[in-house]
Amino acid sequence: MSVAGLMLEAMASAEAKANEGKKKPFTLDADYYFIERQKPTIEYLKREIGDCEAAHGKDGHINILPGRFAKHLDAVIKQIKTKGRRHRAIFLLDQYGYTDVRLANMRKIFRELPSAEVILTFAVDWLADFVNESEKFDSALRNLELSHKRNLLVQIRQNHAADWRPTIQHLLHQHFYEMSGADCYTPFFINSTDSHRAYWLLHFSKHSTARNAMVDLHWSMQNHFQHFGKAGFEMLLGYDPHRTNDTPMLPFDFGHDAASLTHESLLIELPERLSRFGETVSFRHFFQLVVNETPATKQMIALAARQLTTDHEIEVLTTDRKLRRNGVIIHDDDLLKLPATKSLFLPRAFDE
Repeated sequence: MSVAGLMLEAMASAEAKANEGKKKPFTLDADYYFIERQKPTIEYLKREIGDCEAAHGKDGHINILPGRFAKHLDAVIKQIKTKGRRHRAIFLLDQYGYTDVRLANMRKIFRELPSAEVILTFAVDWLADFVNESEKFDSALRNLELSHKRNLLVQIRQNHAADWRPTIQHLLHQHFYEMSGADCYTPFFINSTDSHRAYWLLHFSKHSTARNAMVDLHWSMQNHFQHFGKAGFEMLLGYDPHRTNDTPMLPFDFGHDAASLTHESLLIELPERLSRFGETVSFRHFFQLVVNETPATKQMIALAARQLTTDHEIEVLTTDRKLRRNGVIIHDDDLLKLPATKSLFLPRAFDE
């Protein structure tokens, strides 16, 4: 099934789920814009949509626009602004190689539509494909605002020929985040069955809730995504992309073992992170500050904090600063703090 078909099916599934147990039917009023510049692909897209059961009855809401994404972006944004107040939208930029998409377009999306989300599927092997074709290579780097890293990228590709996904993730994740115009992002890989193709799926938004929902999706699918970094906080620190690494970094796959490792890492690291905030910090504010630096969901962090209260390593207070009992469920407005007597942070041994 094409991406268009998958999107239509996903929205139909979401509508069905929203109607579960409801007497008054809920209708998802969504418009779809499929932008494609290759004529054979447009014809394929039309056939796929025509055969898609979820597309039936939505003729007035499905738009196929021939041409480049940048050509139609302003008109699509204008149409989105005519509906509702929040102007919610999801932009799925699904391309094989990034020779045309510009980060400037992403900044425009978030500037004009703060409630939007952008999902990029990035075939990082375009770098290998274009490295000997300087015109395409340089054009891609200009669009991604990476021209200043040209020589470094070529060198890294040569040094990490076997698998350069860890290097790409660590080298470029901060660049995409800083230049996207988004406040929140996820930088995880799709676990491809083809070891010679690396697909990077990056999600951008301006809200921690949207980011948390995306990470929740990674965990719910398990093993379909990979992360080449740490399990706790500061997940992408401590990796040197300039060094040729003879021992490949093992991927974190969002499976059961990864969940256990994440929980143990949070138990070790959470008290130290809280020590950076002074006296108290609300759980909501804490999560918003660390949201981009961990593969953990909000619920995972809350569960770790809850266990740490039973271990007397952190304390939870109400908004009027009354101490809550140990083991309580953590709420957004709760205040987290270290016990007054805790002044040293000793490594927490992993349970045998």
